[in-house]
Amino acid sequence: MKGNFFIFTFVILILVSCNNASNIKTDETENLNLEPANVLKSNFANEIVEARKGKDLYFKTAEILELDKLNDFKGLQYFGPDSNFVFNAEIEFLKPEKVLFKTATEREPIYYTFCKLIFIHNQVKHELIAYSDKLENVTDLFIPFKDSTNYTLTYGGGRYLELKYRNEKSNFIIDFNYAFNPYCHYNHSFSCPLVPENNILQTHIFAGERKLYE
Repeated sequence: MKGNFFIFTFVILILVSCNNASNIKTDETENLNLEPANVLKSNFANEIVEARKGKDLYFKTAEILELDKLNDFKGLQYFGPDSNFVFNAEIEFLKPEKVLFKTATEREPIYYTFCKLIFIHNQVKHELIAYSDKLENVTDLFIPFKDSTNYTLTYGGGRYLELKYRNEKSNFIIDFNYAFNPYCHYNHSFSCPLVPENNILQTHIFAGERKLYE
């Protein structure tokens, strides 16, 4: 029985290795290590759906929506979970520079440039600047962005990503399924950072939150 067990384990390892190798796609036009992220979790979509249910509940109780919209609120609007919008981006660390983000009011929140994230979508290279609200011991990245879905399918002012930084050195996973609208889209009393010109993507990101209001 022990010998059969080891043979079975060896066969399984070979099959898994072959399967993983077949899932890796490379872009021969680039010298960058930017293969599409290989989403292996079988519960990928379920995790996203559950997170969205929690956010809908939060919106009903956290006084984010304007009062006259609360009674009609049936949930936020989303694109369906899609692993095609999960990217394995290359990290290019930047010199920390203080940035005063513009808002629709006089408020100017302070962030610092942290890194540039470079990824391939539809065989085209795209870049986003990730910011941090502190200079040292960075644990959270703020990535405001616009894309070609703005105004038609998503909020015209752009969307945000807030992703955990776990001391990655060469590659970083960008999951646009967690892109969300600034609170300004839901309530005009909020003052939200505007998306800088360097984070305007010339592509469609059909993932994350859609616009709730016209």
